[in-house]
Amino acid sequence: MSTTQVPRWGIPLFVSLSMFIGFLLGRWFEVPGSSEFWTIAGQPVATLFAGLAALGAAILAYITGKRAWHQAKEHHRSDRSWSRLQWVIDKGASPGSNDPGLTETLREKILDAIEAESYSLDDSTLKEAVVAYSTEVIDRYREVKDAQPGVLKT
Repeated sequence: MSTTQVPRWGIPLFVSLSMFIGFLLGRWFEVPGSSEFWTIAGQPVATLFAGLAALGAAILAYITGKRAWHQAKEHHRSDRSWSRLQWVIDKGASPGSNDPGLTETLREKILDAIEAESYSLDDSTLKEAVVAYSTEVIDRYREVKDAQPGVLKT
């Protein structure tokens, strides 16, 4: 058993102990008002507390749902950015091939957009992947472009 787990008997023991303490406090202190008053007012007071508990549960469910929605949205943005990077890598033609692939300008704009998205997502792995692709492939294209026609530098 790890230090964060509650033993099996912990929760029932806590509930039983709380009920016993409540019983003792109820016996030691007198309830304000007559028993006739509480016979009439007990049900509306209990309904009020049940309503407040239900309202609290609804607010908690709303907050949890909103957080889950934002988390799913961020996950979708991250997946979309990775898909776009993979598309750029797949679409990019190798230097000297007949397939033109993407133009250098378009590739840089797309990579800049993906890099900006990675900063807003705070995804360091995506940032590193974009930078690595940019430095390796785009620099390679620049070398080929600067080379004499028909000669590839290796």
